[in-house]
Amino acid sequence: MRGNIVKLTNSVGREKWVEKISAAWRETVSSIFETGNLLEAAKAELPHGEWLKMIKDELPFGRNVAQRLMIVAENENLRNGAHAPYLPVSWMTLYELSKLTEEQFGNGIETKVINPRMERKDVLALRGIEPKKKEQVAPARPLKRTYEECLMIVEQAAFQTAFEYVEIDRLNEFVAELIEDIKGLAEEVARKRKGMSDEDHSTREPA
Repeated sequence: MRGNIVKLTNSVGREKWVEKISAAWRETVSSIFETGNLLEAAKAELPHGEWLKMIKDELPFGRNVAQRLMIVAENENLRNGAHAPYLPVSWMTLYELSKLTEEQFGNGIETKVINPRMERKDVLALRGIEPKKKEQVAPARPLKRTYEECLMIVEQAAFQTAFEYVEIDRLNEFVAELIEDIKGLAEEVARKRKGMSDEDHSTREPA
């Protein structure tokens, strides 16, 4: 792709590149290629340091995404017009397709694994890579008390202690039980957060 870039006779300001790239971003397969081409052209045209500053401050994606978009735009298999009808409208999947060898890509076209609805896992299959299996999350430990019941016990213990109606052993028992339930609540929250994080990472483009 770099050999096909035409230098502009008049320098285009950073604002204009931001407008062009943002407009082309993620609309269709052809616009994904256009975005990669514009990024390459902007990199060649802008003064040193301005390209990275533009990406950091003004574009709807970061440096890693920009680099992958340029890789997509200059990949020979993806740029082949005959392959256009089979390509997915996803820059992440297109980037994964750019990693295929000539033989793997041809096999994907022939077997119709490469199609507009394909996903990243389909590309991994073409590369002979098994997708990572989600870790099995252990079931949450059943709680002895609800949050409201825990609060009620705390209030009761505080009231009784204030009037010296409760033995210290009983108070210690209350505290031990509360600690166990709080641990259970914390474990449950941690499990839910981990599940959400795993699901998010399975769809997000690695940095």
